[in-house]
Amino acid sequence: MKKVSDPVLVDVNILIALGWASHPHHMLVTDRMERQHGPWFTCALTQLGFIRLSANPAVTKAVVSAGQAARLLERLTTDSFHRFAPELAPLDAAFDRVLGPQHVTDAYLLALAAKHQACFLTLDSRLEALAKNVADLEVLHP
Repeated sequence: MKKVSDPVLVDVNILIALGWASHPHHMLVTDRMERQHGPWFTCALTQLGFIRLSANPAVTKAVVSAGQAARLLERLTTDSFHRFAPELAPLDAAFDRVLGPQHVTDAYLLALAAKHQACFLTLDSRLEALAKNVADLEVLHP
């Protein structure tokens, strides 16, 4: 059973929900992250995804520049438990379970979570099959 002190790598959708009160799952994610009393990771992919999606008014319901999104991300990641994973995950077996091109990023992030002995925290239940025998997965269900 996962404990809130276990490390987690957060998916882009978790970052978006955490950063934007207009997101339908903002309270769910905020509650989960407020209970996190251990390391939580982001990486270049999740941070860039946050900036890209935050600058899209269709996602955030706000007109935000990439620079404003980056500053919001900087505020989110000043949390004392936040860690940045700068290195690449091993790519040798990361893509063995990929079912199509839409799963490439997910497979990589699962491999990175495994490298850090972290659970991958997401809102996407479709990743359960992809995560099997690769990394722990915690799906927040609305």
